[in-house]
Amino acid sequence: YFYVMFIHRNSCPICNSSNNKNICSITLDDPIIVKYLQKVYPLLPSLEGSFKLDRCVECTFIWQTDIFNEEYMHKFYDQWIPIENSITKKNSSLVLDKYCREIRYIRNKVSSEGVVLDYGMGAGTWCLMAKAYGLSITGLELSKSRNAYAKKNGVKVISDLQELNDNSISFINMEQVLEHLSDPL
Repeated sequence: YFYVMFIHRNSCPICNSSNNKNICSITLDDPIIVKYLQKVYPLLPSLEGSFKLDRCVECTFIWQTDIFNEEYMHKFYDQWIPIENSITKKNSSLVLDKYCREIRYIRNKVSSEGVVLDYGMGAGTWCLMAKAYGLSITGLELSKSRNAYAKKNGVKVISDLQELNDNSISFINMEQVLEHLSDPL
């Protein structure tokens, strides 16, 4: 069951070294983990296995050794995390203030003709803020429901990086994305 849902990463996703040290390991049925998962992801089914973090001895990168495979990553974002929860979280004043500060900084650094890509855009909140600041934005997201929501709200959505002109990107925004990719490089 565990290995059907997850991809196990033995080597460092950054430098590919297998010289790693486990720094955290806790079973997914530990009461603290169960309570957290039920609170944050109420639709997530019970999971078997362990949450493990390894540190690369060579480059010091820390990663989660087991992540959802592609099938379960789609389920995670389309079925187990209600879009309403994501929108509510992203529309908090603290998050919106952070986005404003980031985007004002970026706006002063990027070409006015260039495109800002939000890779892993979720429902497109960051994209909409960037658009309000006059940036040309494009979003890419795994979740079909979040893509539809963003598109409905005026975000240009692509489903593959091949849809972009290689020279058109001035800036790429990624927040909480790399840890979900089995091979981030």
